[in-house]
Formats: sequence, structure tokens, C-alpha cells
Amino acid sequence: MLRKIFKVLTTPSDYENDWYGYASNQTSHAALGLFFTWLVCFLSWWVSDDLPDREKVFIGIAFVYAAKEIFFDKWQGLDTVEDFTFFVVYGAGGTLYSFKQIEPFSSDVVFSILNVAPFLAMFSLHLFAGVFVRVKGSLK
Repeated sequence: MLRKIFKVLTTPSDYENDWYGYASNQTSHAALGLFFTWLVCFLSWWVSDDLPDREKVFIGIAFVYAAKEIFFDKWQGLDTVEDFTFFVVYGAGGTLYSFKQIEPFSSDVVFSILNVAPFLAMFSLHLFAGVFVRVKGSLK
């Protein structure tokens, strides 16, 4: 059963004429990017009593996710680029850019709605464009 779930999760698809599948898939990529960012930061706090450097977390997540896409999912062109963008840029990057540690060795962070705005705008525009292309393609 776990093998079947893993196969479904690692089978790439660009949802060519399925706008809902595309929207669900890419929204999930962004949510998972956010989740993994929180997980890395929490584990760092748990181990070292401090939050990690945001740039290092971003580079680490980008590297690990790119390796996953290339070695497990194989290069799928635009689908690979979009998955990476939603997971790493919007999910992890938007989260890391929006929160900042108040002081060293503190678990308190401050959130800036202005910092998240560009990521939210690009995420929304990118998602809308992908949905639009698929709706248009399904009408042919």
C-alpha cells in the first residue's frame, strides 16, 4: 500500500486539460513547501535552541527539492519547473521572507504582511495563468 501511495506521489503530471487537478497539485506543492520550512525551523530550534539562518534554509530546501525532482521524478520540463517554483519559491521562500526572528535565541518571530505580498501576488497570477491555459485547452 505504501509503495502504491509513493508511486502516485512521484508520478509527474502537468494536468494538461485538468484545471482542477493542476490547481490542487500546485497549491499542495506550495503548502508542502511551507510545511517543510516550518519543520526545518522547528527541528533546528529543538536541536540548537535557535532558529536557523533563513537563507541557508532556503538554499537547503531548494537543493533537496531539486534533487528529488531530478532523481525521483526525472526531468519533465515545464512541470518540473512549476513544481519547483510552487514548492520552493512560493511555499518555502514566501514563508521564510515573511517571517523574521525578533532576536537571537528567541523562538519569537514577526510576520510582515508587506513581505508576503509579492509572493502571494506571483503565486495567484501563476496559478490563475495555469488554470486559464488548462480551461482553454479543455474547451477544444
